[in-house]
Amino acid sequence: MESVIKLVVITEAGRVIGTQAIADPNAAITGGLRAGPGQQKHEIEIEAPLSLRNSREIQAFHDEIAKRLQITKSP
Repeated sequence: MESVIKLVVITEAGRVIGTQAIADPNAAITGGLRAGPGQQKHEIEIEAPLSLRNSREIQAFHDEIAKRLQITKSP
């Protein structure tokens, strides 16, 4: 069963270049993605995929994120 997750998404030049689930704010140690020069940071809620076991599934997930953010490309 899929569930809704919160993601940080980094985009650059119309491409999804990185995603990371937003960590539990009560976690002892946290780290996170940051946008660099020329990049944009987005926070979205999206259905979590059932599997991200191979590059095809990862690409499909990035494509769904790109569609959600209305950007044209993903790597």
